[in-house]
Amino acid sequence: MEETSIEKQQLILNLIEKETEINDSKDYTELNYKSLIKDLSSLTSRDYITYSPINVENWKPNDEGLGFIENGSLELRFYNAIPEEGVETGSLKNFFQETLGKEFAVGQAQAMKKKWVKKEGSKIMRVTGCSAVDEVTEDLKLLKNGKTLDKKKIDDLKKRKLIEKSVTTTYKLLKGTKFTTKLTKLETDLTQDLLKDDAWKTAEFKPYNFDALGAIPSCGHLHPLMKVRDEFRQIFFDMGFTEMPTNKFVESSFWNFDALFQPQQHPAREAHDTFFLKDPVTDRKYPKAYMEKVKKVHSVGDYESIGYGYTWSETEAEKLIMRTHTTAVSSNMLYQLAQEKEFRPAKYFSIDRVFRNETVDATHLAEFHQIEGLVADRNITLGDLIGMLKGFCRKLGLGNLRFKPAYNPYTEPSMEIFAYHDKLGKFVEIGNSGMFRPEMLLPLGLPPDVRVIAWGLGLERFTMIKYKIENIRDLLGHKVDLDKIKSNPITSNYIQKIQLNSLSKNNLSIFELQLPSGFFNETTQRNQNNFFFPAHLGLTDLKNISYPYFYKNDGLKSIVFFSPIAGFTTENSKSTRTELREVLPIGLWNVNYGTHYMKFRQRINHLPKKWPGVVYAQVHDGKYAIATFKAYPSVNYEKNGKVSLIAFTHVNTPRTINATLVEEYTIGETFEGEILVVQGTMHMLHNGEIKLSFPASYPTGNNFAYFKIGCYSQSNLEIEGNSTEYTETEVFSVTTGHFT
Repeated sequence: MEETSIEKQQLILNLIEKETEINDSKDYTELNYKSLIKDLSSLTSRDYITYSPINVENWKPNDEGLGFIENGSLELRFYNAIPEEGVETGSLKNFFQETLGKEFAVGQAQAMKKKWVKKEGSKIMRVTGCSAVDEVTEDLKLLKNGKTLDKKKIDDLKKRKLIEKSVTTTYKLLKGTKFTTKLTKLETDLTQDLLKDDAWKTAEFKPYNFDALGAIPSCGHLHPLMKVRDEFRQIFFDMGFTEMPTNKFVESSFWNFDALFQPQQHPAREAHDTFFLKDPVTDRKYPKAYMEKVKKVHSVGDYESIGYGYTWSETEAEKLIMRTHTTAVSSNMLYQLAQEKEFRPAKYFSIDRVFRNETVDATHLAEFHQIEGLVADRNITLGDLIGMLKGFCRKLGLGNLRFKPAYNPYTEPSMEIFAYHDKLGKFVEIGNSGMFRPEMLLPLGLPPDVRVIAWGLGLERFTMIKYKIENIRDLLGHKVDLDKIKSNPITSNYIQKIQLNSLSKNNLSIFELQLPSGFFNETTQRNQNNFFFPAHLGLTDLKNISYPYFYKNDGLKSIVFFSPIAGFTTENSKSTRTELREVLPIGLWNVNYGTHYMKFRQRINHLPKKWPGVVYAQVHDGKYAIATFKAYPSVNYEKNGKVSLIAFTHVNTPRTINATLVEEYTIGETFEGEILVVQGTMHMLHNGEIKLSFPASYPTGNNFAYFKIGCYSQSNLEIEGNSTEYTETEVFSVTTGHFT
């Protein structure tokens, strides 16, 4: 009969009483059972004993190695199978088909390496007088039985992937402060019986384990698609877009195809690409006058277009379908916009389901979500579309985009959009884009100088890239793993720490480095820069350094940032800089949502005697500095080396400044700083103390931001263009964190 846990614990106490201490539990057969750690933990919680683990690494045969033990090594089986007359080399594959299969080549290579077989002419022959000793199998047997081998043999077996590492844990046991061999039962609750006879006064109660994980509550869980959808909606809203109504899954072919200048003979309108309704079959709810304009531009052309030159059928346009894209909604919204008395620029978006009669595979579904965006304004161009898409995707953390020329019936020019998928290791098409053709816009009644840029993106594709999902069927449909959705956190957390005491291992890929050393540009001349622009470098680690602007101080385990006053700077700026700019995989972060911080250890090594100062840490929105830590030379700087550390912010407009003195600082002293953003409020801390707090009201109103750190010289190239002065800071560590 199996011993109970109480009996096993009593046995442990008796052994320790007898031996005083147990140096290794493996020496006692009565302690070699699987649940030992559970009993040890129970006794330790009552201070009866103390224990410490002894971990021993061992090598043992893996599944393939166990196969060698059972059947012999591949080389031995190859050798034994070769007949005395040998085997033609061209016939080896067929000869070993049933015995070794594809592994015959490994067996042949090892057998020839050990000189058990040789090649004679066109045949593989046994070596005469050879005694084939299967040392590999014997070594594997020794490991299986707990023996050890020398390093060379272990390395050989590892190279052949025949063994795996295992860790055996045993324990050293000692008496605890309350050691006793009298094991009493712990009470788990204060019962009526204990109260009746005052037994509770002498009873020993089991302590509460406040570190134990509680039961996971049963609750709803957000699907990854819904999370990404909400991110898209928030980005659109922050960019000033208006959401379009998309509650019509069923559309007429007129709004889905004809209004978009898509010919009625287009392959996409056939049954193999589109779901047609059986009941009802048709719908005539579209403006008659507008329909006549569409008919004309299709049939004979108009607005300087020759059209398609075919007989347009109203019967075809009336057919009801499951919408193939949400652009059907866009055409309707543009028609409504055109009916207004005066044209007004507009930005619309929608995110909803569309339907295609497609074969389902790893990257395609018959029912999926389309993200639709469009901007209508006067004289906008394809460059505006590319810039809009890059900025939009960057906020989602997709910086690696490609654009490919494409054809769409209703846009010209047109582009396919591709984003890089890390797990698939290739670019994946995520959408289509272009500028609506005049043949589509002018029948709507829009002014001739109005242009519309538009794009449609796949929500599923974006979600696959963001969550590194390889098969779209794992995201939507009957094959979805519900446990994976349940375990998926609602929050999106991103933390990057750079601790400079291990320089070679630090990953700087979330930062872009700007240097005040330029590169040649033939098209634009820049003040004192004279055809040169600053260098921007993407970093993978601290091996990518550029002396003297950005380099390691190996002795102090730090990075030095050096910026000459007369360096190269960005367009619309007169100040030079060497700084790291945050470029996150999750894109820019929104100050109104979640918690974001940058902590750093830093010091200022040099400032010019009178001017300028240096920005050493900052939050930026792409156009304006929002929160800035800056050092200025003080009045007595030349005498006592003191500079003023200032924390300030632009509030509401770029001209309104809220500033505070952080401290009078001595050059060369190390300090700690932090910029903390919590749900729209910024806090600026110096050496753990909050120096300035303010609502993050942005001058640009876009609410997205990134962190910067380094050496941003507050010079003016128009004044100090020939100066030999410089600013220098040194960073020992920087940590950024984002919880949204």
